[in-house]
Amino acid sequence: MKNLRKRIEDAVAALPESYREAFVMHRFRDMSYKEIAEILGVSPKTVDYRIQQALKQLRVDLKDYLRYYYLFISLERKHISNHQYYFIWLLPVS
Repeated sequence: MKNLRKRIEDAVAALPESYREAFVMHRFRDMSYKEIAEILGVSPKTVDYRIQQALKQLRVDLKDYLRYYYLFISLERKHISNHQYYFIWLLPVS
């Protein structure tokens, strides 16, 4: 699991900056497309495009893992002892 977590972190870090920015704001910070658009100074459609492209690239980069698992890219955020943790849920592909 540590290897998978590191691979996901590396794949997100390897995204083009504009894609990574929008993806992280939406998926990890629970921001809406409208909120992201206002911060980045772009349209909500541009935000949507960037997130879709990020997901497309992540699917390519993580394809070896996705063959065996369905990866929930929508990470569940938990607050435990004043820390935020992101959990990645994996389900075996049947």
